[in-house]
Amino acid sequence: MSWKIKYPSQLLDFFEDAQHLREITLNQSIPTSSDAPPGRVVRLPCLESLAIDSDAVHSILLNHLSIPFGASLLQEFDFQGDKSPLLDFLPKALENLGNASPITLINLCLDETEMHVQFGGPSGRLYMHGNWIDWDEGTSSVLDRRILRSLNRFILSGTRRLAITLYRSPGTVNIDKSAPYYILSRMKDLRTLTLNRCNNRPFIRALDPIQNPSKCTLCPELEELVLYVKDLNSFNIKELMSMTKERASAGKKLSLIRIVGLGELASGGRVFKLREYVTRVDYRVGEKPPRWDDVDN
Repeated sequence: MSWKIKYPSQLLDFFEDAQHLREITLNQSIPTSSDAPPGRVVRLPCLESLAIDSDAVHSILLNHLSIPFGASLLQEFDFQGDKSPLLDFLPKALENLGNASPITLINLCLDETEMHVQFGGPSGRLYMHGNWIDWDEGTSSVLDRRILRSLNRFILSGTRRLAITLYRSPGTVNIDKSAPYYILSRMKDLRTLTLNRCNNRPFIRALDPIQNPSKCTLCPELEELVLYVKDLNSFNIKELMSMTKERASAGKKLSLIRIVGLGELASGGRVFKLREYVTRVDYRVGEKPPRWDDVDN
């Protein structure tokens, strides 16, 4: 559809009369305000894919649509400021997103102009692609942190794979108050964590039981940690050693740590000391990092 809809109720009326729709594309077709009553939800039982590209807040429509199991939802939008856009572009009642639960993988990519968020699972896919406009230098770390924390709207306990690219926010003295700790503490089934050109220190510290005031081990099922780094100076090897040692002491030994340098690496002798606490350490140079959508391959 490419025409401009004045009121959401017009679109909902159409959907109610077209229950067999399988593919829907809405291009600049969402109004900027809603006239639909809060309790009205239209079901699209045959839907396989819904793509929305609009300047308006998508929740104006998604608050009134039920996205069924197995369907894919693609959202593209522009946003500005340092508020997490996820909250505005998702429905208030996440029960509307039948395709987003349970979540088994999450891929989050943040760069200087764009944001990609992909949720995946046996029930379908949810993909959000946002462009930052009127970029204000200096707000990136605030936005990174708020986007990561806003994932808490979803049930994350069943997530088995998490990949994060270009997370810039600094660590904090109170690691249990950091966004990485906040998210990882809710991922009891996480198996693989991939950090691609991130500030990975707050994640590594969050996984270290000794950093946790209650001394619990976050992500107790974690088996694989993959780090794409510029060089060995771009993460703290002492923090990594401490984390693996403490996890091994708690009976949560990692199966694999893969460290990939995207440029020339400094001497990596200390990396091999990790083998005392990790079953296998894979240490490479120059391997191309995965694209944001490669996490489920």
